[in-house]
Amino acid sequence: MIGKAIYSLLTANSTVTAKLGTKVFPDFIPQGTNFPALIYRIVNTDPAYTKSGAATLDEIDIQLEVYHTSYTEAQAIAAACRSALDFYSGTVADLTIQSISFQDQQSQVFEAEQELVVLAQGYKARHTR
Repeated sequence: MIGKAIYSLLTANSTVTAKLGTKVFPDFIPQGTNFPALIYRIVNTDPAYTKSGAATLDEIDIQLEVYHTSYTEAQAIAAACRSALDFYSGTVADLTIQSISFQDQQSQVFEAEQELVVLAQGYKARHTR
């Protein structure tokens, strides 16, 4: 469910869509997609259990990866994603998000064969179940 919320927040941001269109995908970039593009993935889900039953809150680690042929443009997309997600709270895609917080960013790799820069960002989201 958090994936739909991340997709909605990113594609609702005019700066992100100006740079990527709707090339925002879960887990992998479909073959034949032109760059730039972005993937998001759920890295970990940590339920906050209570003494009396099932968890009512989940903490989720999310990773975004920006793929671009230009390092400068990849940085600009990453900055737009951070603006769209960091410190968000509210309801989106029928999910109540308590908070999303930016954790880190790194230059992941340079794909020499395809001449691609890959920037990775980490976020932590908390949402009620």
